[in-house]
Amino acid sequence: MSTNLRSVVESTFFEGLWRQKRQMAIQKRYLPQHGTSWQFDTARRLLTFSHLGTFSIAMIGTSAYTDFIFFGPQHPMCEVGALPIPTTPTEAPLLRLRELYPDVPEFQGAAQMVVHDQETCHMIASAAVVAMDGLFYYRMPNSQNPAVATWVVVLNQVDVNKLSEPLPPRLAALAPAAPGTPKYADIVAAFETSRPAASAVRLNWFRREFLNFLIIQSDLSPRPRAVLDGFVSRSGYRIAESATEDGLTVVTVNADDGQSLQVKFGTTGRMAGLQMLLGVTSYVDDGFDDSV
Repeated sequence: MSTNLRSVVESTFFEGLWRQKRQMAIQKRYLPQHGTSWQFDTARRLLTFSHLGTFSIAMIGTSAYTDFIFFGPQHPMCEVGALPIPTTPTEAPLLRLRELYPDVPEFQGAAQMVVHDQETCHMIASAAVVAMDGLFYYRMPNSQNPAVATWVVVLNQVDVNKLSEPLPPRLAALAPAAPGTPKYADIVAAFETSRPAASAVRLNWFRREFLNFLIIQSDLSPRPRAVLDGFVSRSGYRIAESATEDGLTVVTVNADDGQSLQVKFGTTGRMAGLQMLLGVTSYVDDGFDDSV
């Protein structure tokens, strides 16, 4: 994998993870214990979840075993005429990724990658959902072969009553949201209000997830210090650096209420220690499960 692609992953990793974890918390709160079913229509770019609603989607790509192929003008489904050639980012996030990162070779040409693990596919999808400012990304396995999957960015909830055509029967047959379930945008707003950017609450979330991140191994394994910098730059925190006598760099991440988190890094950018300086106000109890 190119160093430029790795840099993109490092800068977007935790923003993408935030959106995925938010979706998991929403699903746990609003969906029945038995979970949710889904159906999608590629041609109309719609994805319906039972008990939640219908959403517009943009197709990131397809994966099969060790191949990941971005959906774009040269995707096999377009070359054989199964799908029209995409011309806008809302049809193919690859086009947006090319605009944002013209120096990433994996986004050029046929845009096909060899991957050796699912974590790499998730990191690619994470970069795509951030580039598109989507709600979250979703992996849809093939019903006949779970090793084959379609990856999409979920963009917005749609009002099915305002669609130009009725939903396809397989989407319309899914169970609707329970009466009184808020619109998805309102649920997201409620979640974000309790965990605003630059807050101690979101910083505490990062602390927990950062420790989990350190065990991830993939083709695109990001550097811990670069991931921290990506999170800080996208979430509005202030940082300060200082050196220790043993040559470590101490990075203090300051929240907007004066609370902070200290992380120590060695000369290679690997984490050497973490000290939590966050208090009780770094937790929130608003009905969403932050442990997901």
